[in-house]
Amino acid sequence: MLELYRRWNVPLFPCWAKDKTPATPRGFYDATFDSGRWRAWFADERLSIGLPTGAPSRVVVMDIDPRNGGDASLAALVARHGPVPDTVQSFTGGGGQHFFFRMTRPMGGFKLADGIDIKATGGYVVVPPSKHPSGRRYAWMRAPDETALADVPAWLCAEVRDRPSEPIRLEARSRESGDARMRRFFIAVAGRICDRMMGMREGARNDYLNRAAFGIGQFAHVAPGDAQWALDRLRACAIDAGLNPREIDKTIASGYRSGERHERRVELAKRHG
Repeated sequence: MLELYRRWNVPLFPCWAKDKTPATPRGFYDATFDSGRWRAWFADERLSIGLPTGAPSRVVVMDIDPRNGGDASLAALVARHGPVPDTVQSFTGGGGQHFFFRMTRPMGGFKLADGIDIKATGGYVVVPPSKHPSGRRYAWMRAPDETALADVPAWLCAEVRDRPSEPIRLEARSRESGDARMRRFFIAVAGRICDRMMGMREGARNDYLNRAAFGIGQFAHVAPGDAQWALDRLRACAIDAGLNPREIDKTIASGYRSGERHERRVELAKRHG
């Protein structure tokens, strides 16, 4: 099965099969095209295969959850817009469906309707033949080596709006050091910044790039070892958003240096109860 993903040319990362959470420190940011890493990871039967959606893979997924009304919502969408394009599709182990599309424009994830989530930049999905927490396995209905990946439907692109960002909530974990919590905070902030970069309208992206680099510089002292990783992610998102690579580097360097001079303190609340 890993050979299928190599031919599909998508990056993968491991998730815990018991709860679908990432099994590496940076989650989907640790996704790689290295099939050797894949074999080492997925030899462990406790791990599932995670695919980062959006910019890293150029894949957008429409996630249908019938337990929360997804089937009814999908029927309403089909009645309004016509059938979902013929594309790569899988069953989830929880009884839902994933429709896979080729990303045709920068977009972040959002809730489309009751029981339907759009997974794009900043998200991920678990893919076949991974085991679901229910014990059942994800399975292809239309596999990527049998069916062409359709473009994101025009009506779905029309649903994309500037949506307010959810606040970052850092939950304390038992026996987790303050340094580890700070590092998770920094990675969450950097990830949110990159996600917003993808959602910016043309004409506003360069200004946001400067502000984003400034923000990363402000928090770099929290986890110095991860600052370069965050800047690399930001640069990749900016290129994907269509900005000029030469201008990107100048803007990032200027914004980051300014942010370092105006670092912000981070205080994490203690866990109660």
